[in-house]
Amino acid sequence: MIIYRSFYEAIKEIPKENQAEVWSAIYELGLNGNFVELTGISKTIFTLIAPQLEANYKKFINGSKPKTKQAISKTEAKDKLNKSKIEANVNVNDNDNVPPLEEFIAYSLSKVHNIDKEQVRLKYESWLVNDWSTNSKGKKTKIKNWKSTLLNTLPYISRIDTNEPKELQMARAQGLC
Repeated sequence: MIIYRSFYEAIKEIPKENQAEVWSAIYELGLNGNFVELTGISKTIFTLIAPQLEANYKKFINGSKPKTKQAISKTEAKDKLNKSKIEANVNVNDNDNVPPLEEFIAYSLSKVHNIDKEQVRLKYESWLVNDWSTNSKGKKTKIKNWKSTLLNTLPYISRIDTNEPKELQMARAQGLC
């Protein structure tokens, strides 16, 4: 049983007769689990204290129960955890979203009509060599949506010389035109 300073501070302010009743009710509940009928100020003070005593008693009971969670050994638990990590790290992305080269080039031309086809082919092949991944600052990232990734790449691919303003070429590359 835990007695808090707040219990003491509240109880010491009431008349001695009521103090004795409240302390007796606290000990009866805390030690034997029995509620005592009180009246007046004694009941008021005890009503505020009783829920805390009950909560502390439940914590005590729950803390003294044997732990049933650890039914399997720690070694088995570690094995299970390691197995879960390995299964979670399996890369299921087979990149079945790799388009044929012709579609890749056609899509590029639909966005930037004067794009250098040879440069687009080289970009396609570099992504293929890298397991259909981009490589930015040494970090490989799998390509999930090749059209979106290509749109972000087109502004950096050379163009065949035309009289079209560069701003318009960039807008086309970003799909704004």
